[in-house]
Amino acid sequence: MLKVKAKHYVEIGEGLANIVLFLNPPLTVFNKDAPLADDAQNYVLTSLAQIEPHCESLGLPVTDGLIEQFIGRYPPGTWPTYEQAFVAMSAIRDTFKLELQAQMFFCVLPHRTTYYSSAGPRIESGADIAGLTHTLEAFPDAKYDASEAGNCLAFERFTAAVYHLMRVAEYGLVAVAAAAGVESHDHRSWDKMIAGLHHHINLLSSQKLAANWKDEEKKYSDLVAWFTAIRNGWRNPVSHIPRIYTEDIARGMFVATKTLFERLHREGFTQIHMPVIPTLENPEDDV
Repeated sequence: MLKVKAKHYVEIGEGLANIVLFLNPPLTVFNKDAPLADDAQNYVLTSLAQIEPHCESLGLPVTDGLIEQFIGRYPPGTWPTYEQAFVAMSAIRDTFKLELQAQMFFCVLPHRTTYYSSAGPRIESGADIAGLTHTLEAFPDAKYDASEAGNCLAFERFTAAVYHLMRVAEYGLVAVAAAAGVESHDHRSWDKMIAGLHHHINLLSSQKLAANWKDEEKKYSDLVAWFTAIRNGWRNPVSHIPRIYTEDIARGMFVATKTLFERLHREGFTQIHMPVIPTLENPEDDV
C-alpha cells in the first residue's frame, strides 16, 4: 500500500501546509479581518478540490468531511476573512495529522517491490509479478494466487508465498493431466494425477501408436518431472509443519513457476474446469 499511495499522503500534507502558509503572511501584507481577495479564495478552493479526492480514497473521513464542510460554507461570493480561513485550514491540517497517526503503514523494501501488485481500478505491478502474470494468460484463474504469492514475497511472508505458488502450479498440473486423459475425479489429488501421467507415458512408449510418440513421451516425461519435484519440494512440505521457507528459496520457486508456465504456454496447454472442492459431508482424500 505504501509504495502506491504514499505520494497521495504527501500531496495532502504539502497541499494543506501550503494553504496555511499562504494565509498566514506578515500582518503588513493584508488585514486579517478583511474578506479573502478573489484570487486568494480561488487558490484555496482549487487546492482543496485537488486534495479532497485523495482524502476520500485513502479513508480519511474526518479530514474529508471538514474540507467538504468548508467548501459548502463559503461558496463563491461569500468569502471568509483571512483569519477565518486560516483557522479553518489549520484545523483541517491538524485533523489530517491526527488521522495519519491512527493509521498503520507497511513498507516494501526496494528489492522486493518488483513482486508487489495492487488491486482496484489503478493496478500497479512490479516487474517480476507482471512477468509471472503474463505467462498465465491461458490460466486466468491462477492469477489471483500469483499476485498473492508476489505480495507475500514483498511483505516477507515467504512460506505463504510458496503455498500460493503451489496453488498456481496446480492449475498447470490439472491441465496437463486432463490432456493426458486422467479422469476428472482424480484431478483433486496430486498423487493420482502424477500416477495418471506416468500411466500415459507408459502407454506412449509401449504402444507407439502415434508417429510423434517419442516427442510426446519426452514432453510428458519432462512435465511429470516438474510436477513431481513441486509435489515433493513444495506442495507436501508447505502443507505440514514444521517446514518453513527462506526468501531465497521462495524467490527461486517464483522463478521456477514462471519457467514452468512458459513451458506450458509453448506446449499449448490452457486452463480447464477445475475440480470441485470436497464438502464436509462427502470428504475425499487429497494427497
